[in-house]
This record gives sequence, C-alpha cells and structure tokens, in this order.
Amino acid sequence: MDVTVLTVSNREENLQTAHGIVSVFSKHDIQAWGARNLSDVIARLPGTIQTTINTYSHSTSIRGDTYNPLGDRILVLINGHPVRSDGVLGNIRLVYKSFPVNSIERVEVVRGPGSVLYGSNAVSGVVNIITQKPTDKEVTLGVSAGSENLTGLDATLAWSEGSTYAYSVIEQERSDGSDLPSEFSDGARENLSPNLEHISTYSEVSWNDIVLSMYYANERFNVASAGTGFLEEPMDVEFLNVMLDYKTEVSDQITWSSYAIYSELEGDFNSLEGVLELPGHSFGAESRFDFVHGNHSVLMGAHIDRATIEFTSFLDRMTADNWYGFSEYRYQYEDHWGISGGVQYNDHENYEPHWLFRTGVHYQLSPRYGVKLLYSEAYRTPSLLESDSNTVVVVSNPDLEPEEIQTWDLQWFYQFEKHQGSITLFRTEYENVIVRGTGSNSNSSNSTAELWRNALNDRTWGVEAEGRSWLSSNWDVMYSATWQDLPGASYASPWVIKSGVHYQSHNAWDSGVFFSYTNNFEKHKKANDFVREINSEGPYYLMSIDANVNMNQLLNLSLDYQWQVSGYVHNALNREADYQLLTQNSRGYHVGSREVMIETSLGF
Repeated sequence: MDVTVLTVSNREENLQTAHGIVSVFSKHDIQAWGARNLSDVIARLPGTIQTTINTYSHSTSIRGDTYNPLGDRILVLINGHPVRSDGVLGNIRLVYKSFPVNSIERVEVVRGPGSVLYGSNAVSGVVNIITQKPTDKEVTLGVSAGSENLTGLDATLAWSEGSTYAYSVIEQERSDGSDLPSEFSDGARENLSPNLEHISTYSEVSWNDIVLSMYYANERFNVASAGTGFLEEPMDVEFLNVMLDYKTEVSDQITWSSYAIYSELEGDFNSLEGVLELPGHSFGAESRFDFVHGNHSVLMGAHIDRATIEFTSFLDRMTADNWYGFSEYRYQYEDHWGISGGVQYNDHENYEPHWLFRTGVHYQLSPRYGVKLLYSEAYRTPSLLESDSNTVVVVSNPDLEPEEIQTWDLQWFYQFEKHQGSITLFRTEYENVIVRGTGSNSNSSNSTAELWRNALNDRTWGVEAEGRSWLSSNWDVMYSATWQDLPGASYASPWVIKSGVHYQSHNAWDSGVFFSYTNNFEKHKKANDFVREINSEGPYYLMSIDANVNMNQLLNLSLDYQWQVSGYVHNALNREADYQLLTQNSRGYHVGSREVMIETSLGF
C-alpha cells in the first residue's frame, strides 16, 4: 500500500509525506476502471472535471479553475518534462486524446501550483505521465471496434536486456463521432457530426544513463463550430516532441540530471479567411543537482527555453525567450516530521523578472495519522497568441501581465493496513487573471472584437476527501468528494463526487464500474464576457463499465501467446449529454454520448 510519487520534488518520496496534494492513477487502475486516453484518466481523479467544447478542445478543471476553457492553466509533463508551447495557448491539447495509454505506467496529478519547479502554466495543477519501463521482450497487437463506427489498431514492441531497453507503442483510431445538438438563442437547432481520426506513437530507448524518447501525434477532425462559418472544415494537426535525458550519480550524495526537449506543432485551419497554417516550435533545456546528506537534501537547477510561432497567413512570426533558476531545501527528522522551502527566479524577455516561493511542513501524529500544511505560488505568462497576434476573432494585448496564484493547503492523511486516504482544506487567491471580452486597445479600433485583458482578482476555497480500500484479494474501491466555492469568472460544478468498484476474479476475468456525480454547473458573470452567466440544468450522473478477460485461462487454452478481450462502456446511464456549456451566442454543446467499445489483443 505504500505509494511513491515523483512529481512534487522531482525525486521519489512517499505519497503521504510529499509536500504536495497528489493523486495517483496506475496501470492497474487504467485496467480496472477503464481509460481510453489521458482525458479519461484525469476524469477519474478527485475534484477534476472534463468537459468538451468541441471535438478537439477540452476544458479541464481542477478545483473549479476554468478561467480559460482551453485548459492551459494545467501543465502536462512526460516523465517530468513539460509539454507546452508559449505560442498557442500554452499547452499541447493533443496529448489529452492521443497519448498512447498502453505506454503509461501511472499518472500523477498534483492539485495546486507547481511553478517553482516547472515554470509557467503549472497554475491550478500538474499532470505527470510516467511511462512504463520494459523488463522483458514483448509484442502485443490489438484491434478494437465500437459504436459511432469506431475502429482502432494498436501495437506494442518492447525489448530489454540489463539496463538497456527499447520500446514503442503505436495507436490508430477513427470514429464518426456523435451528433452534437446545438441550440441557438433564436430556437434554431443544428446537428453536427464531428469525426476524429488520429495516429500516435510513444517510443523510448535507454542505454546506461541516457534516455531518448519521442511522442508523435497526428489528428484530423471536424470542429463543432455551431454554424458560425469559422473552422467548419476538417482540421489537420501534427505534434512532435523529442526528449533527451541524462541522469548519473556523481557521488553517494550528489545526483546530476539534464535534459533537452524539442517540440514542433503544425496545424491547418480551414476558416473564412482561407487556410490558416499554424507552424510553431520550441526548444528547452534544463540541468539540476540533487544533494542528499543525512536528514538534509537540496535541489538546485536552471531552465532555458525559446518558443517560436509563425503564421503563414496574415500574422507575423513571433518568438519568446525565457529562463529560470530554482532551488529547494528539505529537512526530514526520522519519520516524525519534515520541513521544506523552495524559490524560483524567473526572467522572461517580455516581462519583468519575478520571484516565486513555496514552503511546507508535515508531522506524523502516529504511525497511522499525519498532517501537512503547505503554501505555494504559481504564474502563467501570456501566450504569444494572447499578447502579440491579431486575428479575425481575437485582438492581442501587449500590455498583459502574467497571471499569479497563491494557495494554502491543510491536509490530514491516514493509512491503515487496507485503507488509506486524506481530507484537504484549500484556499486560493488569483491575481491578474486573463479573460476575454469586448473592448479596444492600441492594436485595434474595433470595439466589438474580443480582447484579451487582465481583468480579475479573485479567491476561492474548498474541501477535498479521497480514499482507497482493499477489501479482500478480489475487491478494491476508490472514492472521493469535493466541494468548492467557485471562482467568480469560472464555470464548473461546486460538488464533485466519484467512486469506483473493481472485482478481480480468480478465474481470469475482472470488471470495474466507475461513477461520478456533479451538480449544476454555475458561472457568475464577473469579468469574462466570453462565457455568459449560466446555471445549467443538473445534476449529472455519469457511469462507465470496464471488463477484461484472459481467454487462455478462461478456456484453459494451451497457446504460445496471451489472448485478451476487453469491453468498455462510456456514459452508461445517459444516452446523450455529459455536460452543457454556454458560449457568448447562447449556443449549447451537449457532449459525450454513450460509447461502446470492444478490443481483442494478442501478446507474444
């Protein structure tokens, strides 16, 4: 039952005493409760809400923070390395749908700021995808089919010998998608049938202390634009992320690690202006030292990156350079208590240098109980699209200031032989929140255009509870409940309750049911004109069912390969809607209709 995490301090440490609020979803959990992609994984975790604005854009909410519906306030990492672009709204959203789930060992989600170690965009949370490390030779081939003409293929190739290994996971999927009934303010309705197809791969090669990895995704999809005439034709997006990582023990007390990362994004929008191409790329490098001496440990490092975006239509080429240095000290007194303090100095070419801090303390009240008190800060620099480009839809604002956030967490945690969990009270303050609304500035005289601006200071608080229980060798359950006082210009649900039950048979099959409840989505118009005041009808009850069968054992077959059959049902309770979001024109997107999928795979 002891769980270790890497994301909080960039080193392995116990989940209970790590100085962050962390949830972990493992490979076992993916099989037990079903997850077709990273978006499904995040949706299983406490306090998170996944909605869909169209077939491509996901709104990911952690602790009710959905100021920007495109989700760039949550930083995604692959093995601790940021996957972001300062050019296009901060994050690469392909990763939510297209990262090959079969390559994932576990996903760690830190709720709350993470900028001291990871820089911009780690505002309301950090999602760290930790990939599997093969220990043997493996070949797995899978075929899937389902509702909405869903078809898919996947393959895993792995080889390992000593400290050297190589593996690659490839996925291909196509779906016609489900109709999205869209209702306009004048009562007219239009059924849109978006379709999506993607191919993606994650590959990793390790030799001694060097790891080379690559993530590639290509998506082609229709955007549900609800009759606006903009982005109605298929869009084609490609993303390439290459990482080179080196880690070595300099001595018994010092570990040195460095990495370099190159990202490239290309997309073709078919819009009213014709074809708008969005090529962009970024390069980043980081080096850090980890010193450990007795009860003391010190982490020190520096990071540099450059992002470039070049529109080939009516926008200019833009670049942004950034560097930051960081350090964190931790003292651990036996198993009883520990303290930590961290600081980052950030220097961005377009903004004034600034400092970020975090600190924490934990105390073990008994072998079974303990408490944490944490304080952390984060920031998000405006993307190049927000600060330096004018489009037919949105006017940029070169006077934007970085968003800032400060969070206090107080957590009580417990761990018994078959039960573990926590209760967390959090309080968050936001400054300089960037929102969209009508207005004008020196870049445009059009007072009706959408304008990015710093328009809001806000605060929120809430309570989170989560736990896991292993009732027997056959049964395990997970459960969480969150209540949050929503930020004023956000839209989310105050109550989020989730639970999962998994049964593992001794006769080669297992099944899991996952259930979530959210009450009405609320949004009070305070400063964001882009999303009007809403109080959507609820509550929403969502349920998924997952089952896996080892056919070799079930049928007592003597085969040289493993034959597995899996079935998955998403949104088993409601035939049509997950959630409804309203935009400025009062359009309602009902998303997430029921999906049924079956997959068979052979492992050699």
